[in-house]
Amino acid sequence: MEFQGKEAPRRLEVMEDGIFLHSDQNVAKFNFDGTLKFNEYYPAPREPGWKRALLYAEAVRAAYIGAASYYVSGAMAYVEDDVRKEDALAGEMVGVVGDAYAELGDAAVSYAGAAFKQANARMKATKSGRDFMFIMSKQDKDIVLLKVSKITGKIEGEIALGKDREPIYAVDDITGQVYYLTGEKELTSYQVK
Repeated sequence: MEFQGKEAPRRLEVMEDGIFLHSDQNVAKFNFDGTLKFNEYYPAPREPGWKRALLYAEAVRAAYIGAASYYVSGAMAYVEDDVRKEDALAGEMVGVVGDAYAELGDAAVSYAGAAFKQANARMKATKSGRDFMFIMSKQDKDIVLLKVSKITGKIEGEIALGKDREPIYAVDDITGQVYYLTGEKELTSYQVK
């Protein structure tokens, strides 16, 4: 079973009419004879394009700084012994400067990895109920919580979140009531049908 969005199934449920698999953004169901009943993908929202571009640029710049720092560190390590033979104090200083550049290289490479990871990240806020799932997705330019049926794999309703990429919400597993924190002290309740 291959899911879209580079996801793998993370949960399996045996239901009355088949076997239900899901990840954060994918749902699938098989009949008990092994035939596929449905396989749906609801893409996760990502950072805006301009922000991803800046993160990629920062990651490339940090990778360059890391490479340059490692180069200087290697050059310092190469000459350290020769300098130390002429002047012990100068040799020690060359060693310390080389170590500092190595540490800068480590920090820059670590930052580059984190920036690449953030630029490629997809926002997720999936919660599961008895017969449904809530999956965060994007429609046009807005973020929505989709209520997806575990019986059909289709969307049964949605809650518009606007630009909220990190919603704080809870779902009543039985009734499907959604409690969404819309402000610091404001809780909104939805019955999605």
